[in-house]
Amino acid sequence: MPVKPPHGVTGGDSIGDPYIPELGNTGYDVQAYNLTIDLDPSQTTFNAMVAITSTVTFENLGRLSLDTVGLDLKSILVDNQAVNFYQNQNKVYVDLPRSYDLGETLVIQVDYQGKNQPYFSPYAPGFGLGISKPAPNELLALSEPDGARAWFPSNDHPLDKAEFRLQASVPEGLTAVSNGTLLETYTTGGKSTFIWYEDEPIATYLVALAVGDYQRIDAEPFGDIQVRHYVFGDDSHIGEHLQRTPEFLQFLTGLIGPYPYDDFGFVEIEPTDVAMETQSMIMVARNFWQKKNPSEILVHEAAHQWFGDRVSLKSWGETWLNEGFATYIQYLWLIDQGEPQQKLMDYAESDLLGSESIENSALVQPKPGYLFAVNPYLKGAWVLHMLRLELGDEAFFALLKEYYQRFADGYTTTADFQALAEEYSQHSLDTFFDQWTESPMLPHLDISWTSQPGATESEVNVQVCQIQAGNPFDIPLELRFDPNEGESQQELLQIDERQERFTLSLPFTPTELVSDPDQKLLAGIQVEQVDQIVPCP
Repeated sequence: MPVKPPHGVTGGDSIGDPYIPELGNTGYDVQAYNLTIDLDPSQTTFNAMVAITSTVTFENLGRLSLDTVGLDLKSILVDNQAVNFYQNQNKVYVDLPRSYDLGETLVIQVDYQGKNQPYFSPYAPGFGLGISKPAPNELLALSEPDGARAWFPSNDHPLDKAEFRLQASVPEGLTAVSNGTLLETYTTGGKSTFIWYEDEPIATYLVALAVGDYQRIDAEPFGDIQVRHYVFGDDSHIGEHLQRTPEFLQFLTGLIGPYPYDDFGFVEIEPTDVAMETQSMIMVARNFWQKKNPSEILVHEAAHQWFGDRVSLKSWGETWLNEGFATYIQYLWLIDQGEPQQKLMDYAESDLLGSESIENSALVQPKPGYLFAVNPYLKGAWVLHMLRLELGDEAFFALLKEYYQRFADGYTTTADFQALAEEYSQHSLDTFFDQWTESPMLPHLDISWTSQPGATESEVNVQVCQIQAGNPFDIPLELRFDPNEGESQQELLQIDERQERFTLSLPFTPTELVSDPDQKLLAGIQVEQVDQIVPCP
C-alpha cells in the first residue's frame, strides 16, 4: 500500500477497541449496508456485492479501510467510479476518487467472492464464524465477535451500527432468513430470492443469515410487534415452546422496558449448543428443544435484544455487560417460574469454582481466548446478584431500567454502569467493581471456629483466612450458628484482611456453623470446627 493516498488523508484502520484493535475503521460512519448475495449449499463459494453508504467523519478524507478476511475482492466503486484498492490479511484500503469533506456522503460498492467454509477467530476458539455448511441443504452465518468481515466487507465493530438490507438468492425450495422485515420474495430461473430489511441500526455481528428447508410460523403479534419464527420442515412440534413467546416478552418488557424493534422471532439452526442473539431474528440450535427448560435459552437470547443489541459495547473486552446481564435475567425468569434462587446461584458458583478460566481472566479485558468462557456469563450474573444485594431490590431494578433507557442506541462500559449504579447507591462502588470485575481471582475462605459453653451464653471464636492469590477482598460474610435444638442465629461479619478473628456471644452452644447460608457471596469456603485456632498460613 502506498504511504499516502493520492489526495487527502487516510482514515485509521482501528476503531480503537483495546481488546480487538485490528477491528473497525475511522474516517467514516456507515449509515446503511445493501448486501446482495447468491448462495447455494452445493457449492463451495458464493458471489456477492455490498453497497455501503457512509457519512465522512474526517476533513479531507482521501483513503479509508474496510474489514475483510478470506474474501476475494473483484472490484470496488466509490460513487460509481472505479478506484484502486489494496488488500491484506485483515483490511482493504480504498483510494477515494477525490478528497471528501466532513459530513459528505459516499457510497462504496464492493463486488467479491467468498467461501462456504468457516473462519476460526482467535477470539472465539472452537466456533466456526463466517458462512459454514452445517448440513447438506443448509448454510449459516455466525459472526460474533469478528466473523462478519468473513462474509461481507464492513466496518466490523459494534461502535458503527447501520441499517441493513439483505437480498439473498438460494436454490428453489430453500428459504433464506435474516433480520427485520421480509419485504419481498420471488422465484425465477430455479432461484428463490428473499429481501430482508432491518431499519433499526444493527451491529455487523448481529446480522443473521440462515438458509435451509424452513417453514414459517406466524404467531399472534405482541402489541405492535410482528412475531414470526422459522423452523425446519420436520420440527413443527416445537411450536409448543414458541407459544410461550408472548409470556416471556411480557416478563422482559416489565423488567427492562418496551421491546426495542418492530419484529421478533426465532430461527432454528443445525449446530449443537449454539444460540445467537441476532437482532430481531434469534438463532437457536435445534437440540435446545430437547433440554429440560428450553424457555431459559429463549429468554437469555431475547434479553440480549435490550442488552447487547440495543445497548452495545464500546469494547469487546467488556462482553460481561452483554452476557452477565442476559444470564442474570435468565435466572430472574426461572425464579419467576418457581426455581429457587439459592439453587440457581449455587449451581453458578459451583461451575465457576470448578472452572480453570475463573483463575486466569478478569471480567474486564479477559485474556485472549476467554472472551466467551464461563466468566462473562456466570461471574457476570453473580456480580449483578451481589450488586442487587448491595443496593436493595427497589434501587437495583430501577437501575436496570435506567441503564437501558440511558444507553439505548448507544455504547457502554463497566465504568458507565458503575457510575450509574453509584447514583442509586449514593456512595462509591470502587471497591466492589475493582475486586469483582478487575481481579481474576475469587475469594477463597478457610473458616475455623471453637465454642466455649458458659452458664447462660457460649463464647464462639471464629477465624477467617483469605487464601486466594492477590489482594484480600472486602466482603460481607454471613454465618449461621445452629444449636442442637431450637432456633439458629445469624451473624454478619465484614472482612477485608488476610486473617481476621471474631469473638461472638450466643445464647446457646452451637453444634454447626454454616457459611453464607442464603448464597449471597460468590466464594469458595471451607469450614472446620477445631479444638484450637491456629494462625492463617
